[in-house]
Amino acid sequence: YIGQASMTIWFAAIILHAALVIFFTVSFIRAKNIPDFLASYFIVYVGMAVASVSAPAYGMQPLGYGIFVLSFVLFLVLFVFVTFRYLKYPVKKDSLKPLFCIYTAPCSLCLAGYLQSASVKSAGMVIFMLVFSFALYLAAFINLFRCLALPFFPSYAAFTFPFVISAIAVKQTNAFFLKAGEPLMWLKYAASAETVIAAVMVLYTFVRFLKEV
Repeated sequence: YIGQASMTIWFAAIILHAALVIFFTVSFIRAKNIPDFLASYFIVYVGMAVASVSAPAYGMQPLGYGIFVLSFVLFLVLFVFVTFRYLKYPVKKDSLKPLFCIYTAPCSLCLAGYLQSASVKSAGMVIFMLVFSFALYLAAFINLFRCLALPFFPSYAAFTFPFVISAIAVKQTNAFFLKAGEPLMWLKYAASAETVIAAVMVLYTFVRFLKEV
């Protein structure tokens, strides 16, 4: 609705996010700080992949693909350190435990970005990211039940966007294989199930936040 101004905002957002990555890295990333690493760190380093999802709206698929590649590499690197932190230093503060659900977001976001911006898509790459994202989704979903038994914390926000982007990624993957003439029928049901779960969790979190106002 606002024409060229929207692209200006889009580019500005990418620049601001890049600045955030630099600032966060300089300020907080140290080997001695690994015990403080949390799944929320994925938002900083992989969140820019949102630009690869929206790039086609501006005819900027090449830039979107480049952002996907960068985001995916950062995800793989950060995944090692964040997972090491969770395995070696269990989270003790209840208020931080819901953040684990963010685990399901980065790979799904990268998958959605790849499907949107890659000019030539590799079925093998799609399947690799799909399996990876499913594994992380399962881990987050199991953890979700533990977290729901906790008192309310603002970190309940982690029950929303990670499950939403996961549902979107599965839906787009299903469309990709349908278009390729190699439908995977179970993906249709997986997308529907994840969509329902995402909707329920967004509504539940919304209500819980309202109760705290």
